[in-house]
Order: sequence, then C-alpha cells, then structure tokens
Amino acid sequence: MELRMNAKETLKSYFMEGIVADLFGAEQTYALLKQIGENANAINQANFGALFGPLQSVLSNAFFLSVAKLFEKPSKKYPTRSIPSVLQLLESSSNELLVGQRIIVMRRLAAAGMNIESLAEISDSAITSRIVQFYNRSLPSTELVAWCEMSRSLHAVVTRRDKVVAHNEMIDRSALPHTSWADIEQLMSYAKGFIDVVGIGYISKAFASDDGHYFLTSDAQVASHVLSKLLIKAGVLENLP
Repeated sequence: MELRMNAKETLKSYFMEGIVADLFGAEQTYALLKQIGENANAINQANFGALFGPLQSVLSNAFFLSVAKLFEKPSKKYPTRSIPSVLQLLESSSNELLVGQRIIVMRRLAAAGMNIESLAEISDSAITSRIVQFYNRSLPSTELVAWCEMSRSLHAVVTRRDKVVAHNEMIDRSALPHTSWADIEQLMSYAKGFIDVVGIGYISKAFASDDGHYFLTSDAQVASHVLSKLLIKAGVLENLP
C-alpha cells in the first residue's frame, strides 16, 4: 500500500506541478497574445505600441517555452515533468498504480481513438501499459517531422525555443521552421486530452467534461479578460454591450 501511495504522489507531482501548470501557462499567454493581436490597430492608434510591443515579445517567449516543456524528452541529467516523463513514470510504476473510474477512462480513450474492447477484462497494470503504448505511438516528436503534422508544429516550437528564446543564436530567423497558431492549438488540445485521461484514471481528478471542455481554460483566460477591461477603461476599446 505504501508503494502505491508513493507512486501516486510522485505521479501527482509530475502532473500538477508539471504538465498541468505548463499547459495553464501556455493557455494564459496565448489568450493574452490573442487579445493584443486582435486589438493591435487600436492599441497603436492610442500610442500604446511602445508598451505592448515588448509585452508581446515577452509573452511570445513564455508561450513557446510552456508548449515546448509539455513535450520535453526525459533526461538523465535533469528530471523533467513533461508528457513523455509522465508516460515513463506510468510505465515504470504500472504494477503500483490502480486505475480509477474505469468506465470514464475508457470512454475518454475511445474518443481519443484507442481500441478499448479488451480493457474491461484486464488488470490495472495491463491497462496502464496499454495506455502508455497508445500515447507513445501518437505522441508528437521532433523526430517525426517528415509525416506528422503535429510533430512539424512541435519541431517549429522547439527550434524557436532553442535558437531564439533560450539562446540568441547568430542565425537568419526567417529561415527557421514556421507553424501557425492553429497548429500549436492542436498541440495544446493533445495535452488536454492526455491530462484528462491520466487525471481521472490515476489521481482522481477530472479536468474536462464529457464533451471535451477543459475546465482550466476559462481560468487561464481571466487575465486576457482583465486586459480587455483595462483597454476599455483607457479608452482604447469601446465598451460594447
């Protein structure tokens, strides 16, 4: 029993202080960037561009860092709390972890595209192994850019993080791989689905409704709503009904 609690608590730490926190940061900065971008003309016309230009740069760097950290590979040099690290922990602790809320977990896995026909009759450790195998096969990776759209998007994010954000390399930045905001949203959506499955199954916490609504998204968007109110109060935007 002690081993199981230790594995569960370790998983919860990886989870809540790692990928849940990083996804929240990514959604929060994304919402702020979107708010600024959609109102860029009004902001510039009000002569606030000198403030919001640098703010956009800071938020953009934080956004790319948060998204990249979600998919960081496990390292022996420095432990990470990413999706691949959580999968590694699930695999190594499969004999110590119980799978709760099986029916809901299987419903979520089916929605993600996993064949769940035999899951109801196998052990918790076997279910965990199957979950790990499923996500390892679908996990975006910078090594799969040739054929996986999400992997190409991740490659662009990680390249920007490494060569622009973490290090100011002497390179032609226009030659770096590009991706769209919509493609990066797909990476965040993947993380949301993974968090919901593991959260329900292993730490007894639901992160999304049956229709896929991720509960923490509204909290992450609060800062952007406050920014909108600030722009209205400053006379930059109209207070529309």
